[in-house]
Amino acid sequence: MTGKSLIIILGMSFATYATRIAGFWLAGHKSYRAKLERWFRHIPGTVLIAMIVPETLSSGLTGLLALFATIIVMKRTHNLLLAMGAGMTVIATFRLTGLSCSLINPHP
Repeated sequence: MTGKSLIIILGMSFATYATRIAGFWLAGHKSYRAKLERWFRHIPGTVLIAMIVPETLSSGLTGLLALFATIIVMKRTHNLLLAMGAGMTVIATFRLTGLSCSLINPHP
């Protein structure tokens, strides 16, 4: 291991530890508790969007149609499992029929 690698590992270890300590420190302050709780409620949605958007864009028309199917079924039924099944059905149908197309990263 080179000295540069060791410095990088130690630096990342410090960054990880510092963020954990900062989180505990922030959680201990009651004046921020209500704001933090509101902020934490938005995290799952933002993480989900960060995972869905790149995959949808790289899947092209197939991904967009699957996303729209998922949204429509979720809005009408409020059933997450059924909505996910609708999106996966669209993807599977396109892949089985060979109709998938990609707008950003074409797959051979």
